[in-house]
Amino acid sequence: SVAMTTNGVLLSRFARVLRAAGLGSVNMSLDSLVPERFARITLRDHFDRVLAGLDAALAAGFVPLKINTVVIRGFNDDELPAFVELTRTKPVHVRFIEYMPFRDNRWARERLLSYDAMREILEQRYALEPVAPEDPAQPARDFQVPGYCGRVGIIASMTRPFCERCSRLRLTAEGALKSCLFHAPESGLRDVLRAGITNDELADRIRAAVLG
Repeated sequence: SVAMTTNGVLLSRFARVLRAAGLGSVNMSLDSLVPERFARITLRDHFDRVLAGLDAALAAGFVPLKINTVVIRGFNDDELPAFVELTRTKPVHVRFIEYMPFRDNRWARERLLSYDAMREILEQRYALEPVAPEDPAQPARDFQVPGYCGRVGIIASMTRPFCERCSRLRLTAEGALKSCLFHAPESGLRDVLRAGITNDELADRIRAAVLG
């Protein structure tokens, strides 16, 4: 399956085109539903365009639409209920992600809100019914709020790592293949494709990146 992760800014223009081209699903990165906080995170005032992109993606047939929300203690953890409410009437799959240490993101352990802590916050307000995974390799533990249209999931990459069952490969916007988000080296595919690499040679290159 082929999915795209996007900030959603251009989805209102391109959702139908991407769907017609064969894209299977969309993951939208959205860390706040407060416009001022959104602008602080993204350094752009595109909140309304992102919401328009969300609706355009649903209208184009990207159902369920996955929303990836990185939760940071003391910053946006107060917004968990607001994100859950998105699932009340929209066929979206909100996935709360534990804060992970990446280069230059100022990660600190005290800002990590764990799976258990997130679930405790949610269960103070909602009845969460566990949903059996459709894909054994999926990273999220999913829940359904009774009567709600969408779903809620938690990706516990820090406190409950799932590396042994990961089946994801990522292709960056610059055409580089990443076999793991935490593995810095990338395998460039764009330039060799433009140079006329064969399908067999391409498969060998991808296989080497995975095995590495």
